[in-house]
Amino acid sequence: MSNFPLVIQTVHSLKVVESHLMDGDKLTEVLNIEISQGVITSPEEAVNWVKGTFLYQRIRVNPLWYGFNGKSDDDVHSFILDKCNDSIDKLRGIHAITVEADGTFSPDAGGHVMSRNF
Repeated sequence: MSNFPLVIQTVHSLKVVESHLMDGDKLTEVLNIEISQGVITSPEEAVNWVKGTFLYQRIRVNPLWYGFNGKSDDDVHSFILDKCNDSIDKLRGIHAITVEADGTFSPDAGGHVMSRNF
């Protein structure tokens, strides 16, 4: 019952719901899971994956909430690519993934372990 007022506000559109996928290291953690499963193997695939999330929809509706001030689809794409590249660099830095010379990547053992314990 304690969440009931929040549900009512949300249903009646009194409260805007935003994505929290970019909070802290959540994007990095979720991308690691997708990389470990073989769903994502390149930065462009990571961008395409993000474009299928609630985060992408909210960036387009409320860009300033996410620190984005561009307008065009190319601007949104570049913004998401930068965020994905930051996450990929973090994963490479902790040896969760191996990045090949062509920019593609694959999970390392540490990345698999992290994805199972998310």
